Amino acid sequence: MCKRRSGTHPMDEDVFDLILCGEERAYNLAYKDALSNTLKEADRDQWPFPSRANAADPDQLSRAWELGVQHGAQLASELCSYLGMVQEISKIRSLEEREQQDLDPKLTKRKEAIFKVSDALNRLLTQSPGLLILDSEGSVNLRLNQQTLDQDLENIRSKAKHLESLLQIHMVTESVGQLSF
Repeated sequence: MCKRRSGTHPMDEDVFDLILCGEERAYNLAYKDALSNTLKEADRDQWPFPSRANAADPDQLSRAWELGVQHGAQLASELCSYLGMVQEISKIRSLEEREQQDLDPKLTKRKEAIFKVSDALNRLLTQSPGLLILDSEGSVNLRLNQQTLDQDLENIRSKAKHLESLLQIHMVTESVGQLSF
């Protein structure tokens, strides 16, 4: 985790530390701004957890923020990896359509199934009400609807697993990291 030593001037920091921690610092600033605005606007009576709101200390808020950043980054990484996979399949499809390769019918049928699932995953990711917003500059933003987030993620993960199965890709998940030998 990147942390600035208290009492140090930003110009005194290591240049490489600034480069490596730039993304995390951007998350920190955005979170702090959003949290301060929320706390200013929120009436203590309307706070979702009144008992915790009154007893909230900076350490709890800091820990909650760190967990939020960590899980948000993991979610964004997961969704963007699916998007990258779909975009690569789309490139392969356009190359094959240009070359007009006549191959084994079984292989062609399998490829069509891959392209169909890839298109469905792309629609789930990017088209209304997709979780990813792509702009003309190529950057990706998240669109999260709290009411449908769990269902949207379940649909996307299901379609991604189907695509990985068709491609015969076996992804390593975090559960493997929890094994002990």
